[in-house]
Amino acid sequence: MKKVLVLFSLFSMLPFVHAENPLEFREYPQTFTLTFPTEQDAQNAVLIPKALPAEYKLAFSSRWDDSAPAHLKTHAVMQKHHIKGTFFLGDCTWVLKKNPNYVAELQKDGCTIGLHTITHPQLPGQDPNEHFREYMRNRILLETEAQAPVNAQVLPFCDWNGPDPKIAQSIGWAMRATGVISAPDVLYPAREKDLGYPPKSFAQSRVLTPGDRNPDLKKLEQQLTSALRNKKALAIQPSISMSMHSWHTKEGLVNLDKAYARLANNPEWWYCNQNEYGAYRYEAQNVSVTKKVRGKQAEFTVTRMQPIELGARVPLWFSIEKAKAVGVSGAKLHGNSVELPHDDAQTLPAVFGRTDANGKSREIPFVSLILKHSAPKTWDAVLKTLDGKPVEQLAFTFRFPSPWEKEVIRKDVGTTADTTVSVTQKSGKTALYYRYGKPYYAVQADFVRDGKRYRLYADLQEMAEKNLPMTVQEAAAFFHLPEKADLADLSRPSADLSCLTPGVRKRAGSVGTGVLYPENDRRKSPGYVAVVDFKLRKPGKLILQSSAASQWMKTEVWMNGRKISFPKQNQSVELSPLDGANRIVLRSPQTRVHFLFLNGETDACVDFLPLNGAVKQKTGGRP
Repeated sequence: MKKVLVLFSLFSMLPFVHAENPLEFREYPQTFTLTFPTEQDAQNAVLIPKALPAEYKLAFSSRWDDSAPAHLKTHAVMQKHHIKGTFFLGDCTWVLKKNPNYVAELQKDGCTIGLHTITHPQLPGQDPNEHFREYMRNRILLETEAQAPVNAQVLPFCDWNGPDPKIAQSIGWAMRATGVISAPDVLYPAREKDLGYPPKSFAQSRVLTPGDRNPDLKKLEQQLTSALRNKKALAIQPSISMSMHSWHTKEGLVNLDKAYARLANNPEWWYCNQNEYGAYRYEAQNVSVTKKVRGKQAEFTVTRMQPIELGARVPLWFSIEKAKAVGVSGAKLHGNSVELPHDDAQTLPAVFGRTDANGKSREIPFVSLILKHSAPKTWDAVLKTLDGKPVEQLAFTFRFPSPWEKEVIRKDVGTTADTTVSVTQKSGKTALYYRYGKPYYAVQADFVRDGKRYRLYADLQEMAEKNLPMTVQEAAAFFHLPEKADLADLSRPSADLSCLTPGVRKRAGSVGTGVLYPENDRRKSPGYVAVVDFKLRKPGKLILQSSAASQWMKTEVWMNGRKISFPKQNQSVELSPLDGANRIVLRSPQTRVHFLFLNGETDACVDFLPLNGAVKQKTGGRP
């Protein structure tokens, strides 16, 4: 027994810190050794991941939205004060035509690029396939243009919710499937659960908004004081970001300079970009640590995330507790803290590319990649080296929209010159909500060639399912908001609509079920009236879910001559429609997405009826 005890004290394996890695990122182990004054110190030592690097108490960044040429002026002010930030861009092709160096300039001095969707829609109004396409196409475009990874996003119009939980869940799914782990957004500090994010998987920052055109320095001070006093929120997400549009006037740029002068040079703040904050927080909250003790030395094995998953290569920091180390091997010792940079072999991609319909890429010409949907629940990634020379460390990441069972499927191959890798989804979602739209998928191939790491994307968009029930958007007619109108009369079935003026466009395609989506610019339009006819598939009562229940929207909903009143704090109401035709009229003083969910969870319980050509309706919108 004594011999066994001696052996155990000389070489003991102790479980230490273990987390779940909820997004199933690829991991790798790193080992380093700490030396202590005594054997007992080595046994006692505890290694705790630090919430932020070094001795920092707060992460500070900047958020700037949209593909605006004026970002370059904002960036120049940031450079002056050594402030990092992230510029959240949509389709920036038009800016690049005027200034090919636009994206490269924005990344100087530690700034990064983030996602803001391709077309900047109101995401709750999109169908689930489009949620994913908006983000994934955005990532493919921006990583290729920036030649740098992206892991952060901000929501268009800060809009993510609706009366049905499936809306937020589908948007969150699209973000996770795309690889988003960070956002300086309206969900701060802890509403990621509404989007379906697991705990400890989504880094957020409190947003300061002193003004887009001319920052109000007094307002900034008030917001900053409020943010710093909110210790409870900072304990969850110790990060602040200033935002949000580069619309500054000449005077506004002067005040922006003053604002950054106020915020710069705080020794307790980590000045980072959102990519760095997201990558660090995911690792710090999900790292696993084990420990072996040999005399005065404690060997720690850290299982951490690969940078290709995180989107940034940030050293991980630990505090040493219950003992004081006197030496280190394989890491950096800073008093009672350990800094652990990523292993030299764990690099970020140096070259990013996207393929055309033939699988060819301008950026990575020696490899082709094609994504195929070879069976109802099976997808194939076909990679070929065009010169026959193999690639190494090949790893496929298949990415899927929310109608499917899994967001991401990873398949690691290794060394090959030519391979076809297949993945299968066990099941898809059956609710009617998930069946609309054009299915969209993507595959990401990461590999090494001649010591350099590459990333190549291929994607696939298919035709929409046919013969689905008509949606409320397809049936609805939109009209300009009248000064006066008898909505009670207009909401009666077959009432004359000639007193209303057509002309408000409705977005064509890519619109979710139960969604009324006017296309007009909501900043210029005074609102709209939408008219929808429907009939029940079988007699009975009906549940209407609608964002019209939100009182601040000042929206009215009428059906069959009566105004619909929603219970307080409730977005649904029970209706008693007629056996034949019924009509709903929605009046909104704002050109916003509204929701009229009348169909069932899996099958349609109403048929929406076109207005028989009685109204000439302009349609159109972005593809």
